[in-house]
Amino acid sequence: MISVKNGKDITNTTFCEFLQDIISRINEHGWTGIKEFGLNLHGCTLLTDKAWDCLITQISKNMNSLHKLTLDFTNCYNITDNMVKKLAMALSKNLLNLERLSINFTWCRQITDKALKSLNNYLGYSMTKLKYIGLGFVFCTEITDMGLKSILNLPNNNLWNLEEFKINFSGCKLITGESKNFVVHSSSSHTKLKTVTIDLARCSLISDKGIKSISNFIGVNFRTVQNLSLDLNSATTITDQGMKDLAQEVCTHFKNIEKTAFNFTGCTSITNEGAIALCEIMSKGLTTISEFCIDVMYCPHVSKHTRPVLVEKLKTLPQVLIKI
Repeated sequence: MISVKNGKDITNTTFCEFLQDIISRINEHGWTGIKEFGLNLHGCTLLTDKAWDCLITQISKNMNSLHKLTLDFTNCYNITDNMVKKLAMALSKNLLNLERLSINFTWCRQITDKALKSLNNYLGYSMTKLKYIGLGFVFCTEITDMGLKSILNLPNNNLWNLEEFKINFSGCKLITGESKNFVVHSSSSHTKLKTVTIDLARCSLISDKGIKSISNFIGVNFRTVQNLSLDLNSATTITDQGMKDLAQEVCTHFKNIEKTAFNFTGCTSITNEGAIALCEIMSKGLTTISEFCIDVMYCPHVSKHTRPVLVEKLKTLPQVLIKI
């Protein structure tokens, strides 16, 4: 990973010169067939479209042999929907051998649902060798349910070799899960997607109805998943009913599940009843599960005295971790 030092002082001109110097050194050393490239632009707050155009040009011209690409745009405040669209187009046109893609847009607050729709429209289809996708939109506060659904639909874009899918929408406070965007119309026929990690921590508007809709959507579309992790940290409007619905949806759709982790840390509306019901439903409904983790720390209505009850409900599972 190449990191830009003193990011807050980097201008468009210095960045383009920096990037050109990197490519020149690669070419001088005969690394024309490089397989991995990572660029950390954390805190480069002055960069605008000119810099992004330089980056996209270099990716398009010099990196078509890549198997792994990592880009970190954390706190790059001037990234826009249009830049994301151009980046997605360049990736889908030029990086056809890519197997692992990680892009972090944390705190890129100008990004809206339009950017995520562009990622859905262009990633995949021609990038059929992708095995791993990791996308971060932490505190991109303009993103709504429509944007979340666009990203959740990515594996349906002919990404039949995709094995692991990791997305982070922590702090996207407009996401509710309740809209018609999460109505399921068709299901995926993936055979290789095994690991899905979804982070919806601090999405404080997600309610019981929302978590039921989202869990049903991912259940129908990701049936073959064996490892599922869902983070609902500080989703303060989720109640016991939401926990029960989540467990029911997982048991209904994930017939091959082996490892499951649910994080309810700081979910102040859940109680002992919800935690017990979730564990009971999971233990009875899933015969293939080997590891299960439930985190209910800092939930004031879930007592530490409930631990023995949870352990009893989960006693049929080979490996259990309870955080309370």
